[in-house]
Amino acid sequence: MARARLRPNWIEKWLRDPQAVAPGTRMPGYFPDMQSPDKEALGGDAALQMKALKYHVLSLAGKETLVVTGND
Repeated sequence: MARARLRPNWIEKWLRDPQAVAPGTRMPGYFPDMQSPDKEALGGDAALQMKALKYHVLSLAGKETLVVTGND
């Protein structure tokens, strides 16, 4: 369902700053100033972590495996 409804660029914008996308949302921002809250996951790279989350969400309805690289 997520794959059919959500646009990949929107997911990254939402993860980066949920309040900018939907003011008043309950979704907290996990990547303030592009700093990762988890310094171990994917080398602490916030942009790469957001891409991984985006691909995870997009894969929920699909059967294919998505690979995250630094070039996406």
